[in-house]
Amino acid sequence: MQHVAIIPAAGVGKRFGGPQPKQYTTVAGIPVLVHTIRVFQRCGLIDGIVVAVSEEYRETLEALVEDYALNKVRDILIGGSERQDSVAAALQSPTARTADIVLVHDAVRPCVSDELVLRVISAAQHFDAAVPGITPSDTIKEIDADGFVLRTPPRSGLRAVQTPQGFKRSLLQSALAHVRSRGIRVTDDASAVEAFGHRVVLIDGEADNIKLTTRSDHERITQYLAAAASRRPAH
Repeated sequence: MQHVAIIPAAGVGKRFGGPQPKQYTTVAGIPVLVHTIRVFQRCGLIDGIVVAVSEEYRETLEALVEDYALNKVRDILIGGSERQDSVAAALQSPTARTADIVLVHDAVRPCVSDELVLRVISAAQHFDAAVPGITPSDTIKEIDADGFVLRTPPRSGLRAVQTPQGFKRSLLQSALAHVRSRGIRVTDDASAVEAFGHRVVLIDGEADNIKLTTRSDHERITQYLAAAASRRPAH
């Protein structure tokens, strides 16, 4: 089977702030996006990588791909205004069209382990749609439009969802077309598949699979990547 990673990286990351999108912020002197791509670059089951970027940063990414020898990046395309638009465009790329399974991963989630990538691929092969998630550590409240608590759902039935999310390529393509035709905006790709009426299996995620959202995440990611690099055997 052919497995392709799609990385939507066209966002601007307004909550993070700074002079450039957060995916180009450096950790140990290397852009976060490069760290993220490297996870899939070294995975033996990933046959190709597709990255969606903004027009402004296309040449920047092309230079990074060359500088860091990221030879699995086969297609760089211009993303849309929303994440789902970028993923839909990426699915039409020459590389993604060859895939049986696609993994969609956040550009600013560089701490995903090799083992989790493999588990998502395996689950997607068996169930057509798979996402990792962890039980939230905080109590979650559901509120009404006025800010009053409606209920407190038990944490045992809740999961904070992560990426990579894995799908049969044809299923994700149909699901994204479905939500687009109905004007539905989704915040992750699994939501599109759910809206399409297909079940999504949830597997155990990882507490260290940190997403760079605010400045406070930067230190945690720096520490994780330094520790992971020290454990990885030299080639």
